[in-house]
Amino acid sequence: MIEIPKKISSIIVREDSPGYENGKRTDFYIINKGKKDETAVGYEAPKKHLHNDSNVIVEERTRFLSGIKLVRFDDGKFGYVRRKGNEVLFQRFDIATSFNKYGFAMVAKDNFVTWMNKDFELLDACGTFRHVLTPEEYSKKCSKEMDVEMFYSNPLCYQGYYHDNGAWREVYDFSKGEIPLSRVKGTRLQRREQTSYLGTNGKLQVFYEYDGKKLSKESEEYFAHGTDFDSDGHAYFHNGMLFAEGFFIKYENLKGWLIERGFAEELREEVADKKKKTKKQSLVLSSTDES
Repeated sequence: MIEIPKKISSIIVREDSPGYENGKRTDFYIINKGKKDETAVGYEAPKKHLHNDSNVIVEERTRFLSGIKLVRFDDGKFGYVRRKGNEVLFQRFDIATSFNKYGFAMVAKDNFVTWMNKDFELLDACGTFRHVLTPEEYSKKCSKEMDVEMFYSNPLCYQGYYHDNGAWREVYDFSKGEIPLSRVKGTRLQRREQTSYLGTNGKLQVFYEYDGKKLSKESEEYFAHGTDFDSDGHAYFHNGMLFAEGFFIKYENLKGWLIERGFAEELREEVADKKKKTKKQSLVLSSTDES
């Protein structure tokens, strides 16, 4: 069984995932990328798994928290147990975390990764938490056995979770600071990969553009190449700077804002002063060497 780090701060679907060999699909993930405990894992996707999932628990990953406990089964999958009735819940994931203090758990399955709330709804790429049907619920809607088999094979994709709305390919833990935000990256409605930020309220944070003089009335939720927010509430995207309070400024407008307020000139003077000090230190060292 693949060893998974106890503390998970990020899950990424690897760029070459899924992989296919001899007609079998393998989903690849990277856990805690860039950290000491970075772990790469791969899971072979069976043709049928939901109705054949094991209920044999081999590891209790956490104690009961708000009545829910994260466990791992002998087939390597992750799931949850409800304290009431000691009920083993039907959801199974390749990778999963316990619920954090905001009420969200990070989960990965079927070549996607996302957040799940305590109602066991999954965040889709449009920013909506969607209910995932149980096998019993879905069976009632199926008129053909083939539909049921497709549900067992890949329940989330077949319900339109992936194909209709795109899917998140990278999920990162919530940032520190007064306004915690989680960076999520993926493809949305056939568009190129973009970055969004989930708030602790369970909604994607909206950002209004500030051009240095006024705030736009139109908001944005998706950005190219966004970074994590730092503890001061700042992040960056390919064309500007984001503020956790819900606004952004493009670099061209930030430049004008800095020049208008004299910060550019102040920076120029500070760098010139640093150069003078560096030059003096070099002269002192040079005279010392000569003597």
